[in-house]
Amino acid sequence: MKFKLKHWQVIAVYLLIYDIVTVVLSYFLALWFRFDCKISSIPDDYAQAYEYSILFYTLFVVLCYYFFGLYKGMWRFASFFELRNIILANAITIVAYGAIMSLFVYRMPISYYIFGLGFQGLFCLGIRFSYRFIKILISNTSIKQ
Repeated sequence: MKFKLKHWQVIAVYLLIYDIVTVVLSYFLALWFRFDCKISSIPDDYAQAYEYSILFYTLFVVLCYYFFGLYKGMWRFASFFELRNIILANAITIVAYGAIMSLFVYRMPISYYIFGLGFQGLFCLGIRFSYRFIKILISNTSIKQ
């Protein structure tokens, strides 16, 4: 018996991989920005706390995104409903991450969470709404010509 994924399932797998990479990257960039864009300036305690927690946090983000339906939408029809779900999912994940890190792992700088959330939200919104933005730009360009 041959198993074949539907188109939306393939897209969901790509989104899942993209989210894993970008969540890890988001919080690395947050540390990097916090310490003047120099990896050597990041204190060992912060780097170790990041390394210890980021995989667990990434798994939590993916589960939260799944719960909010961010892997089953038709992104060419992305709307304010999806935007609301992205904002809620990101808000829940950052509050949980900040609380768990502060209580059980290591207290990170506030800017780490702010920059990390900013990058995470930007990457999440960017990929999910890019198709719609491109379609709008193309339709606006073709109307003007």
